[in-house]
Amino acid sequence: MIVNVVERGNILILLEGLKNLMIEDVVILMSLINKNIQFVSGSISITENMNKQRVSMPFSEETLLFFDALSMSILKTPESKKFSDLVAFAFWCRKKHLLKFKNSKNNLDSSLGLGLLFHIAPSNVALNFAYSLAIGLLAGNNNIVRISSKPFLQVQLLLKIMNQLLENDFFSFRSKICIVQYEYNAEITGYFSSLADGRLIWGGDETIKNIRTSQLKPNGIDVGFYNRNSIAIINADNYLVHENKKYLAQYFYNDTYLNDQKACSSPSIIFWIGENKSEAKAKFWSELTELVNEKYKILANQTIDKLEKFYEVALKYECQKIATSNELITRINLLEIDQEIFDYCCGNGFFIETDIESLIEILPVCSKKLQTITYFGLDAEAIKKTIIDNGVAGCDRIVKMGNALEFNTVWDGKDLIDTFSRKIVT
Repeated sequence: MIVNVVERGNILILLEGLKNLMIEDVVILMSLINKNIQFVSGSISITENMNKQRVSMPFSEETLLFFDALSMSILKTPESKKFSDLVAFAFWCRKKHLLKFKNSKNNLDSSLGLGLLFHIAPSNVALNFAYSLAIGLLAGNNNIVRISSKPFLQVQLLLKIMNQLLENDFFSFRSKICIVQYEYNAEITGYFSSLADGRLIWGGDETIKNIRTSQLKPNGIDVGFYNRNSIAIINADNYLVHENKKYLAQYFYNDTYLNDQKACSSPSIIFWIGENKSEAKAKFWSELTELVNEKYKILANQTIDKLEKFYEVALKYECQKIATSNELITRINLLEIDQEIFDYCCGNGFFIETDIESLIEILPVCSKKLQTITYFGLDAEAIKKTIIDNGVAGCDRIVKMGNALEFNTVWDGKDLIDTFSRKIVT
């Protein structure tokens, strides 16, 4: 097992874990023990014994009750209100909401979790690890989760609340969860991977490539969530007649600025369709500017990044940088667009816009790089039909504006509950 003994300051925990190790594991432990690994939930012995623990049926009652208790505990904690993403997770993991996912599945009583999952969470989306862990637990598995060492306050608060539940009302659930922090180290990642029946890698293409050099068990299932981008389609005429444009501005803000536009599902390219595009754009950006000025802060290096990306776009495409009141919003208008435009998206309020007359004109960006289409004022089925009829490689989600970041058990086109559980056939 692996732990930073100095940081944990608890030799008894180390000895407890050592009693259950094979001699080869002791050798691994002694070689890795000074690698500065911190357990923020769980312990040495829990991690080492995870492969010996029972698995569950997907959406077991115990799991649903745990998440319902976690949801209530988050919402009852006054500090939680400071973090909109934490509140969103609390609403997402309510039993009532999770039952919607359960009720969409068949033959769950003939399924069990794979065993032990190893999750590698990204560093750019604070609470991604919580959703990944939820998938593992809902599918019936035991879980080791590596989280970023960045000091996200909402992560610290969530872990505090969760650990309190695990130490009290859900003490028996402790055997299913270990959460660790360590700076990237191939040897440590390789060790955790060798224990796992499945692995979820959330990160960029290079991260996935590097981690996949660490082998799973021979029958292990590996799912990597690679670099992807998203778009929005707005019907200008329907926008103009909408009664509450401030709500729409808030929806778009939630889709983009809450995570600095770094989430794969956050739109970076906006397609405008309809007759009165100019009028709609003026009103849309005016409403958003008012909101962004009130809520968003940008760093100097982020402003420089956006300027550099604009110059790169200008070298390749015929474009126009549209004047805005400050650097919180960067707008670039393109006459023509292709799938390579995603390479120039950098987040932090960097938007590329283009006008279209029909949905067919979004097809040039519907490569494998495209994950989500958010929309306003259009028919989702019409968008879906355009994607399917043209057999494009990209687009796995079509959601209303405001729902870009709403997590689902089907992600990147994969049913994660089915992927990380097994069917028992008779």
